[in-house]
Amino acid sequence: MNLSRARATRSQKRTFQVIHPAGLVGDYLHWLKLELDHPSVALILANADHSVEEIIRSASRARRGAKVKSAEFDETWCIFDGLSELELIAARQLAHQEKVRLATNTLNIDQWLLLHFEDPAPSLSATELRAKVFGYLSADEPESVDFAGLSDLTSAALERAVDAAKALNPDTSMHELVLSLQASRHNFRPRR
Repeated sequence: MNLSRARATRSQKRTFQVIHPAGLVGDYLHWLKLELDHPSVALILANADHSVEEIIRSASRARRGAKVKSAEFDETWCIFDGLSELELIAARQLAHQEKVRLATNTLNIDQWLLLHFEDPAPSLSATELRAKVFGYLSADEPESVDFAGLSDLTSAALERAVDAAKALNPDTSMHELVLSLQASRHNFRPRR
């Protein structure tokens, strides 16, 4: 007779809490959540009036609060655009202390979106970058972006991002969040 306990499995994927700025980042994350069929992702709009430190600490408190209510998040992420080098260093240190993961873009989400189509272009201004990305996406403004065309290009973007991450200061680390979400999806085993 085997008295060992069967390994517990979840009836859901890993749970994520993602705090993000308003605008195109949120639109992309909503699309990605649907694309990955990942209902266990809580997308939370960051308060634009809060500092980076306040956002990270708030995310950590929310994670700890959820744990108390038996709704623990497996991963908590904060997304930031346009941090200076000193702000990024401080954010990384605080995030490490608070057990929060960061996804950052030196300018904005367009750096991650561009990787779906071509290698990084570090010398572009924010305006040039936006025009290039919107050209690929056939969009005139953020509200008209259709992310569906990115579905088949995500693996190429991940490869480019991993190669670019080998640089000392990559322009974007969004790929880390996308890889974590994908891994969660692939490791999901529903109860039988």
